Amino acid sequence: VKTPEEVSRMRAAAEITEKGVKRSIRAAGEGATAGEMFRAYLAEVARHGALPDHYIYNAHGYGISSSPRFKFRSGDFTMVDCGVIYKQYYSDTGTTLVFGSNPEVEKTHRALWDIFESHVDLLAPGKRPSAVLKAFARSYEEQRMKGVGYQGHAIGLQTREHPIINYSDHKRISDEVVDIGIDIPFEVGMVINIETPMDVHGKGAYQVERTFQITSKGPTELTPKRESAPSVVA
Repeated sequence: VKTPEEVSRMRAAAEITEKGVKRSIRAAGEGATAGEMFRAYLAEVARHGALPDHYIYNAHGYGISSSPRFKFRSGDFTMVDCGVIYKQYYSDTGTTLVFGSNPEVEKTHRALWDIFESHVDLLAPGKRPSAVLKAFARSYEEQRMKGVGYQGHAIGLQTREHPIINYSDHKRISDEVVDIGIDIPFEVGMVINIETPMDVHGKGAYQVERTFQITSKGPTELTPKRESAPSVVA
């Protein structure tokens, strides 16, 4: 559970990250390298007093990478996942980046977005991570969408804190002090990140990732609001 001051820092971190993402997209284009995009991101977040934590992409759907040498071409689409550290607090966000017009990719991204939006209200006091997972799984099955790596996690002084929203063979957190199940109910004041990456091997990758604070009146988004469309590089 985060204090108002902590939430204020995390909101600022999310806003700085979004500025970095937009700057990196302006540096993108056919023939641009991932390194050129990353350097633009670095310059922007540093200008606002933040430290970069990560900036990764997915080349042709074969897994995440941070290699600076990859060149994007017209027709490519990739997930971009990035975050910063600002006054000790982390951000984590992501989107789909499309190089050139690709109506089919844009349609799929919007479908992922709509499913995401339909389950945001599950981030409520007393709800459990397992309920979020089941709801997403049901929606993906209904829409016949396969291979979505839906998951989530709390965030704050680390990029990933408990509760974790994911399937796992590990069912308890246990040491000399704590012994508790991993299906920890949400509480007012928790800050939860939800991400729905989807890889299409040999083609590209999608991402919708946003962060919310749980309140008694419903989830409040910390990440700057985006449109349902992916980011398109002309």
